[in-house]
Amino acid sequence: MWRGGPHHQVLRNGVIASYESDVAAMKTRLTTRRDWVVREDDATGPMALLGKHDDPVVVGGVGGSGTRLIAALLLECGYFIGEDLNAALDNRWYSLLFNRPGIQECPDDEVDRLLGILVQRMVGDVRFERADVALIEEIARHDNPPHSAEWMQERAATLLAERSGPLPAGRWGWKEPNTHVVLPRLARALPRMRYVFMSRNGLDMAYSVNSNQARRWGQSYLGRPFEPTPRYMLSFWCASHRRVLAAAAVMPSRFLFIKLEELSGDPAAGIHTLFEFLGMPGQPSASLIGRAEAPESIGRFRAHGLDHFDPDDVAYVESLGFPVA
Repeated sequence: MWRGGPHHQVLRNGVIASYESDVAAMKTRLTTRRDWVVREDDATGPMALLGKHDDPVVVGGVGGSGTRLIAALLLECGYFIGEDLNAALDNRWYSLLFNRPGIQECPDDEVDRLLGILVQRMVGDVRFERADVALIEEIARHDNPPHSAEWMQERAATLLAERSGPLPAGRWGWKEPNTHVVLPRLARALPRMRYVFMSRNGLDMAYSVNSNQARRWGQSYLGRPFEPTPRYMLSFWCASHRRVLAAAAVMPSRFLFIKLEELSGDPAAGIHTLFEFLGMPGQPSASLIGRAEAPESIGRFRAHGLDHFDPDDVAYVESLGFPVA
């Protein structure tokens, strides 16, 4: 596990230009206004709510890396992570608003507007402006594979519905693996956000049945259409990690990189590190420690060998401290 800085030297090659531009813009914003904190007197609309609540915690990772475990830990520690969650504890409001074609090219003001909708629904009044209701309904009007139009409309309905309980008064945030795709934009718009990135050995991930992210973002990340092969999956994993860790370089104190293998190998130490990052006092309970079980599929790549992978990708996996033999 590490925070932000120690591994920046491995990130300089292979970062896609558009993402690198986002990172540069975020760095400029943070450099020119280092004390940038959203407060009620310097923000308007939904984003003003940020000054009235705890700093949000956002969890992401390449699909299948174990982000559900972090979300479960947050829930057990009293975090509110949304009302519309799937079995993997993904926040489906975020999925509706952000997991769709073109989101990477959206201008900052549109991303800010979408985040404002999400923040308002999470910790504010559900009464949206008419223009925001129209935007939500327009997004939900079309299918978005693997989600049908019906699924999209169901998500919009829960987003616009009355709150099912009282307003969250304490810790909050959300988990959605795809958040890393727009991490620089999130960090710019949510300057007090703490981001937890869950990772797992890319060689094991190459054989994951969860290829949703590679199918959705692979073309823009790698410049070639999705291929249902371990080689493509590993290349996507490497591209994702390069991009995420490039963003982490300009938000080191607000970024935590967790390896599933390390967390499940020594749960007490791993969860203690998470507690420290989140500013939570005390030691993890036996109940929390018991959740971090190592999956049986750790090391599954060894049954297949390395010959069909790009050697540069294997070298990158090794450079991040994962075993490759």
